[in-house]
Amino acid sequence: MNKSIHQAVIKLGIAEFFVKLRRSASVLRRFVPVGLRHKFASVGKFVPLSSSYPKDDDYLLTRDNTSFRINRSDYVQWRIFYGVRDNALKHAKECLTSDSIVLDIGANCGAFSLKLATYAAQQNFNNLQIHAFEPNPVVAKIYSNNLALNPSAQKFIKLHPVGLGKEVAEKSFQYPETNTGVGKVLTSDTGTSFKVKIQRLDDFVTLLNPTKISFVKMIVEGFEPEVFKGGLKTFEKYKPPVFFEVTKEWYEENNSSVEEVMNILRGLGYGFKGEYYNDLISYDPAKFNELYQYNILAEFKR
Repeated sequence: MNKSIHQAVIKLGIAEFFVKLRRSASVLRRFVPVGLRHKFASVGKFVPLSSSYPKDDDYLLTRDNTSFRINRSDYVQWRIFYGVRDNALKHAKECLTSDSIVLDIGANCGAFSLKLATYAAQQNFNNLQIHAFEPNPVVAKIYSNNLALNPSAQKFIKLHPVGLGKEVAEKSFQYPETNTGVGKVLTSDTGTSFKVKIQRLDDFVTLLNPTKISFVKMIVEGFEPEVFKGGLKTFEKYKPPVFFEVTKEWYEENNSSVEEVMNILRGLGYGFKGEYYNDLISYDPAKFNELYQYNILAEFKR
């Protein structure tokens, strides 16, 4: 039934209507207790899923005053269309200052950093640099094309077509065509993998020598522990807020664990909030261990 509804919505060209209606309804859902919100049906069920769109989809849209040309059959690009709440963006805006840098590690097609740069332009921040890291050349090209659509953002952003890790190297990389957002650095070669360049965050920041790091967003599909290990001096020196993804299974593939990363940050004086059904709440390991994947906001507390 849902598939038929979605195909009808696409054919009638009214998907954008339901996206706007969903965003309006989300305001009312905020009055529902956090733990119960996911139990109530959302208007969003009328928005066609990414799997409903043809592989050659090409759609120009504006979100948060930022333009994107996307393919809605790709899940991570579809999320821009759907308007998934971005707590990383919300908190980055609150932390943003002039004379600083922001690091978007795992930038994909630019949903986070392009919107942040648009906001920076609107607020007239000075001497602000947003460094976006995206090792997948296919996705980096999409980012570059989206950047060209937003002239006001261009002066703030520098795109780096590399990944970050604990060592300078070339690593195998792989991603599914239906979801570029889960492109991963692999521990071994496969028949469909290709090589990407990896740098160390500490090396990059040392050369840049910024006055301040306002914010770090890090979503790299299980490679987060490797990025932290290659950036320990950076986090020790600048202690920026960092929003990062946790996937226990993928951390273990990289010979690490959630506990290891949290202990490193805790030792540097960080405290934590976890994203639970799109809301940030106090981090309770017992509660979050029940989830396959979630996000953490770590902020320096002392």
